[in-house]
Amino acid sequence: YDELTSAIRSITRDDGKGTINITSDNISGGRVEISIGKVILNLNGHTLNCGLYVNTNSNVTINGDGGTIQGLNDTTNSSNMLAVYIVSSTLTAKNTKFIGADGNSTYPKGSNAIQDSMNATVRLDNCYVQSGNAIDIYSRDAISLGNMSSLYLNNTTLVEGYGTSDEYTVIYSQSSNSNVYDFNNNIIDSSVYQVYDTVTFGLGYANAVSGNVIKETDETPARAETPTTMTANIPEPTYTVIIPATVDFGKQKQALAKYENLTTDGNGDDVVVTKDFEIKAENVDKLFADDTYADTLTVSVNYDGLMTNAESSVKIPYAITDVTTDTETPIATFYNDVDVTAEHTNSVTLTASLNRTKLTADGTFTGTMTFTVGQTLKEVV
Repeated sequence: YDELTSAIRSITRDDGKGTINITSDNISGGRVEISIGKVILNLNGHTLNCGLYVNTNSNVTINGDGGTIQGLNDTTNSSNMLAVYIVSSTLTAKNTKFIGADGNSTYPKGSNAIQDSMNATVRLDNCYVQSGNAIDIYSRDAISLGNMSSLYLNNTTLVEGYGTSDEYTVIYSQSSNSNVYDFNNNIIDSSVYQVYDTVTFGLGYANAVSGNVIKETDETPARAETPTTMTANIPEPTYTVIIPATVDFGKQKQALAKYENLTTDGNGDDVVVTKDFEIKAENVDKLFADDTYADTLTVSVNYDGLMTNAESSVKIPYAITDVTTDTETPIATFYNDVDVTAEHTNSVTLTASLNRTKLTADGTFTGTMTFTVGQTLKEVV
């Protein structure tokens, strides 16, 4: 359908392909009924003057682009005065105004803008909803919500039409089984909308425009959406960790077993031989913290504490101070170069030790220390 004319009054589509494009203001009057189907109504900024009836099991999407659906000034059928009447269906609207018809001699209170009978879902995004102005003292609710129905509101303004006294609120809920929600599925407390004046949800309604010029039209605020964009690039960290090629105890002589727990042997030589070695980091950069990692490096070491001889089964024990054997033990935390301080350095000195009373055979003995380097994992809380 390219247009709604006086000849098109009942639309039934069950193939999900019904689209109506309004190409000019339509004031021909009469009721428009959508039944059992999925229909898209594009107002293209125009005004559609009709009683829009969304019948059972329909799914209607209205793209207003600032356009208006306004109820008819009907003295014979009050439902035609509604901008939209919904029966057990779904209505989704964006950037649309819904205006109920003003009161007349038969129906002096005017009309709701949107009313559903029951079991309806209505989603209004950047919409303006106003009940008709009364010619007696009371005007009606902007939206009348039926039994077991759900209303979702985002950046929407609700207005009760003119009346000289208060009786109806901007939203009337016919049942405790019906709820009003925001677009995050949070229930909106009834105290917010059971009032007799204008209620704004989120930013309220504004005429959505495109381009880089925002103009005010017909006293309606205008709002343009300018997207913010970026392309994120988190570079890989860079660093060099330097470990010793060897830790060499040199040539050592056996000490008698009786000196095992003493400081020196009978010759005055140290029983325990020690060797310091350094682990350090250089050119550390781009250690960025995230949900998984901290902005530091961790260096760990694992060793079995034994040196072996290839020509015999003899094993000579040795130790690294404060490091348990057969366990991957963190021994250093290093930082981005820009974060290095007197307290946070990128160097650590470890000490390996050998008790000469454990030398029980001639030969050359070797062992292995395995170092692991990686960005520090955050502790799981």
